[in-house]
Amino acid sequence: MGQYTTAFYGVIDRTYNVLRYSSAATPSSQVIMPGTQIPIIGNGEGFPLGMFDESDYENRELAFPPGASLLLYSDAVTEGKLVHGGRFHEQGLIELIRKTIAILPGKQRLNALINLLNKQFVHPLADDLTLVSLYRENE
Repeated sequence: MGQYTTAFYGVIDRTYNVLRYSSAATPSSQVIMPGTQIPIIGNGEGFPLGMFDESDYENRELAFPPGASLLLYSDAVTEGKLVHGGRFHEQGLIELIRKTIAILPGKQRLNALINLLNKQFVHPLADDLTLVSLYRENE
């Protein structure tokens, strides 16, 4: 009772170059397209798993061509306390990605983001910090 979890489930369709996904109360996924620095924001809406006996989850799609990167993260990224005060919030994370890691090759983005966040957050963190990045190789 009183327990629930957030979740993201996605499938990459390489034939149609799309990511088909569904979310259960997750922070918004972000896709960095090849040749751009501004991430496309996904939709993390949906009821948390286990909150209600019966819940429906919407299927969604985002373009995901070769060279694209997907970033998934826990709410600690947008809600963690920053050394200089305040919090990132979603817009702050988008700006950080745009100004720093989006210009890096796809495989280097996750480690660079972790290093940047570790320098900017007050430690110890009050919540779990989870980051997952998936890079689709050019075929």
